[in-house]
Amino acid sequence: MCSGIFIAKLDNTGRATLPPILRKLYALLQMDCTEVRNLITPFPKFYPITQHNNRVVVTSSLPKKCEGKYYNGLSIFPYPDWQIYKKLIDSMKCGKAKKEYIKHCILDPASELVMDKRGRILIPEYLRNIGGLCLGQKFVVVSLAQDQRFELWNMDSWSNVEQAYQG
Repeated sequence: MCSGIFIAKLDNTGRATLPPILRKLYALLQMDCTEVRNLITPFPKFYPITQHNNRVVVTSSLPKKCEGKYYNGLSIFPYPDWQIYKKLIDSMKCGKAKKEYIKHCILDPASELVMDKRGRILIPEYLRNIGGLCLGQKFVVVSLAQDQRFELWNMDSWSNVEQAYQG
């Protein structure tokens, strides 16, 4: 999985378009090819990919605290990886309250969506509100190397989070 930070724009209908390099990567993730899939993911077992037809799951990421304020982004998972991620959350060994908090933040707002052939995802209004994404404005797409997901961030929120992590 490649990692990086990209700038994209939310159109006036609420569709987010993934940058071309990430669309190509997502196409690889959707291939029904075990050898390719095993090269780019840490998970050993997968559901058949071809039956999912560009389905993704968009949800809130865990809030990040910077200088006493919390910032939210959105996470986009390929559907098969979302199934694995849900199982990982269910099997977490932590206190009941912490597990319920994580489920409330990540599982409750999740929405299953379909990415069109142009790499666009129509993000529901309640998720745009959680992530602070506004129609017609630019946002940051963060591709995370450690797992098979992307994060969408409001430009200002990402700037604050990035500054907090750097120093």
